[in-house]
Amino acid sequence: MALSKHENSYLRQLLTINEISEMKFYILLFMIGMMALGSMPYSYSQESTVEQRIPSESVNAKEMQIKVDKAERAAKKSEKARKKLEKEAKKHDKAVRKIASLKRSIERDDRKIAKMEEKLNADRKKGKLSPNDIEKVTKQLDRLRSGIAKDREQLRKLERRFY
Repeated sequence: MALSKHENSYLRQLLTINEISEMKFYILLFMIGMMALGSMPYSYSQESTVEQRIPSESVNAKEMQIKVDKAERAAKKSEKARKKLEKEAKKHDKAVRKIASLKRSIERDDRKIAKMEEKLNADRKKGKLSPNDIEKVTKQLDRLRSGIAKDREQLRKLERRFY
């Protein structure tokens, strides 16, 4: 099945965003692992004291927290972009369905008009119609024609907007 230009680019963007989200997830896991390793006790030489270790560990913890916060913000941003693309895809799908519906409606009304005109002409030749009947049928035909004109205008706008 051939995809339209818009659908193809949407799939490419979605794949890219999913890959980015996965990569950011692994970065977040790495950061958390590094924080856990940084907080684990390890041997110090006799020269180092507790007072010297505490500031460096707190600086590492702060740096790791900043990195984790950045990763979380990036994950939120990618999630927001993914949702936006999904919303756009839904809107595009809805427009495609509306375009197909309008085309079917126009074709159906064209067939209906042709059938009514044939019947009107046949009944006129036979002399079966009164002036009131002719007027009723012509009003129906005019109503159908105006409906088709509206549908065609709406179809033209949708196609121009999405294609």
